[in-house]
Amino acid sequence: MRFFAALAGTAMLFIAGCCTARPMQAPMPIEEFRSRQAARVERTAAITATGTLELRWRDAGGEHFESVEAQWWLERPESMALLLKKLGERMALAGRDRDEAWVIDLRPKPPQLRVITRGEEPEGWAQALLPMHLPWLLGVAPLPTAEPMRSWDEDGLAWSSWGDRAIGWDHLGRPRAASILVDDRIVAASELDASQWRTLAGMDVLCGHCSLRSPAHGATADLYLYEPASFEPGTKAKVLKLAEIRQALQPEVMP
Repeated sequence: MRFFAALAGTAMLFIAGCCTARPMQAPMPIEEFRSRQAARVERTAAITATGTLELRWRDAGGEHFESVEAQWWLERPESMALLLKKLGERMALAGRDRDEAWVIDLRPKPPQLRVITRGEEPEGWAQALLPMHLPWLLGVAPLPTAEPMRSWDEDGLAWSSWGDRAIGWDHLGRPRAASILVDDRIVAASELDASQWRTLAGMDVLCGHCSLRSPAHGATADLYLYEPASFEPGTKAKVLKLAEIRQALQPEVMP
């Protein structure tokens, strides 16, 4: 589990720069954004993409950088998996199915499995990379059905919060930032690159560059995803369903 523990506490410096001032367009009302997000969700019932995960962190040994290959799957309503490889070697598989999530270190024999329950996220781990948080931070999760507890405009984005999570979107109705909160404290946040949206069947459905951070710590993560494609629902259970994963890998369960 050291690989994921090394990601612990992802934190990021968002650097913004501009050369010329441009008129700021009014953010889209939440009713219209909700409709557009629902259309994206409908278009991505089962979707996959390949890409790269870049990690930067600092510890007593200095500054570190790691780049790994990534393959990502999402199947509605709440299944997701992220497979990480280095030079063709499978390193880790992270996933979630509803309120249960897991991280598997694939390098040892047998692999080492850690199961995580929502609300019991381990201290010291990178909250921004925990599987239960990634769909929201990537901007691919549906909005809660309840009305937001708070809404506001900030830096050209419209924001809404539902207590434990918040999302900001632009005037085009695309998610641009998101956060996970615990007791009004941001434990994970993301920024979505407006210039890197990927299309599927003519619709912008996935941001191709997501910057992730956990404000309490000192590392950064950038997830790049390319060429999303649909797959037949129910055909990826070996990476999306923990019972089938455990049967196939026979992992050692870690406390």
